[in-house]
Amino acid sequence: MGSSQHGLVDSIKTVYRNNKNSVESCGSDKEKADLLVELNVKQQVQNISATDIVQTAWAKVDICGEQDLSNLLIMCFFK
Repeated sequence: MGSSQHGLVDSIKTVYRNNKNSVESCGSDKEKADLLVELNVKQQVQNISATDIVQTAWAKVDICGEQDLSNLLIMCFFK
């Protein structure tokens, strides 16, 4: 991957750089792409969950039982 800047593509480049060994160990290009998509989504969820607006929304959410990050995000954005 080149070093020029391309806005939203830069986050994928960063994910690739941070996980290059895992990505390159995949067999096919499709497996590499699938892994990159998965890793990118995980990174974007982490980025969004760290924002003040999401943290504030989570502080206001009253939920029973144990929830994971994906459930909380869905509850915050679709409630």
